[in-house]
Amino acid sequence: MQLVTGGSPSPAAPPQSPYAAFREPAFCRFILGSQLVQIGKSAQGLAIGWEIYQRTGEPRQVYGFVAVGPSGEWPTAEDFAKLRPVEKGPAFGTFEEASRAANDWPLFRHDAARSGATPALIPPELKESWREQVASPPGDDKVAEAWKCQGASCLSAPVVTEGLVCAARTDAGQVVALDATTGKQAWCVSLGSRIDSPPTLYRGLCFVGCHEGYLYALRASDGQLAWRVRIAPWERRMVAFGMVESVWPVVGTVVIHNNVLYAHAGRTSESDGGIAVVALDPATGRQLWGRASAPGPLHQNDLLRYDAGALLWNHLALDPNSGEGNLSVGPSRDDSQGGMLDGTWTAVGKRRAGNAFHLGRVTADLLAWDNKLVVGPAFAIGLDKALTAPELKPEDYVWKAPLPKNYQVEAVALTGNAVLYAGRDTQASDPAQTGFLWVASLADGTKLAVYNLRAIPTYDGVAVANGHVYVSLQDGTLLCFG
Repeated sequence: MQLVTGGSPSPAAPPQSPYAAFREPAFCRFILGSQLVQIGKSAQGLAIGWEIYQRTGEPRQVYGFVAVGPSGEWPTAEDFAKLRPVEKGPAFGTFEEASRAANDWPLFRHDAARSGATPALIPPELKESWREQVASPPGDDKVAEAWKCQGASCLSAPVVTEGLVCAARTDAGQVVALDATTGKQAWCVSLGSRIDSPPTLYRGLCFVGCHEGYLYALRASDGQLAWRVRIAPWERRMVAFGMVESVWPVVGTVVIHNNVLYAHAGRTSESDGGIAVVALDPATGRQLWGRASAPGPLHQNDLLRYDAGALLWNHLALDPNSGEGNLSVGPSRDDSQGGMLDGTWTAVGKRRAGNAFHLGRVTADLLAWDNKLVVGPAFAIGLDKALTAPELKPEDYVWKAPLPKNYQVEAVALTGNAVLYAGRDTQASDPAQTGFLWVASLADGTKLAVYNLRAIPTYDGVAVANGHVYVSLQDGTLLCFG
């Protein structure tokens, strides 16, 4: 059955232009408003990201809670220079006579110049004396992964003096001391926040900076507090990598020269007023001077060093008596372009900021040097040549001895009779042998021995003292070879 409708047919609808809506003022205002909202969101995200980078020096996302508000005022030069009060502990007054042995390794990279070299000798054949699980590796959450991306290990490099080996449990904010001969734990002290690098041992005290903004002096024999001083100019907090920290975190390792202790706090040279640099009496914590770092190129905070009569920090050479700079100190013994604390590696096995060490004409991811020789991964060159040669030629090298291509060196130590390389085997098939310790001849660089390690070493995590080699691993294990 067919249905038929009556009447005349309806006229065809006129064709619609796809742009007809744009002729309506209300629609145009709606589109314009939507685009402005998107631009505003993008600008807000960019501003927040830039502020995070300025505060932390970290170009990636800072995981955890981040609050955004008015920046307010930042410390003035007077705030950085003001006298810092000393908080005394039960061990105040502890300060032994200078009795450090020449073969100790009392601070990160051995000495105030951070040379990574010692006159100590090691045995012809190394045997494992002990191993201790000192720290626990981070979990698999985003905060742990982000912190791990910084090149940090759950266990810092070790320092050794007078029969004691100390290291920091970085994320746990703890300092641990062990008997250097047996590995038995002597004491453990918890501080207020993260610790980014090893403590410093000096005349019966253990000095360590903490990201809560304070420098601690602990009695080395039992960990009791002698004194603490806030290095940060103000008491101001923020959250980074899931932990509450000072806006001016104190670098864990300090430098001591001529019985003066130098500590520093901050994130970058251009954020939050700059880097606070303070000189203290190590016995009492009494402040000798304090100041902010001079303005200059943007640098993340890095180690302080003392060399060639100056206190060195990245691009600055400061007067150790006043903190004023920039001094002219001649050829730099070290200019860490990538930073001595930054252990980040790229996918192709290079330090994130390029060659981290620049010494005269020599550049490399890692270097160690004494008063005669400069060594890096697979080469050695005379110190005089490195500092004074207009350009290096192949004949200037004392030796070149390449390591296997799958060996990525993450620690170098120069001893009185050998060169030690520690790192990761990038092609290891056995998960229990992902690290290595390579011993090379000081004379010609030839391999003397290689030892498999069950985990990757901590960045620059080797110390040599009194005939023993101590290695921190990223799984929290501390090894002793002798």
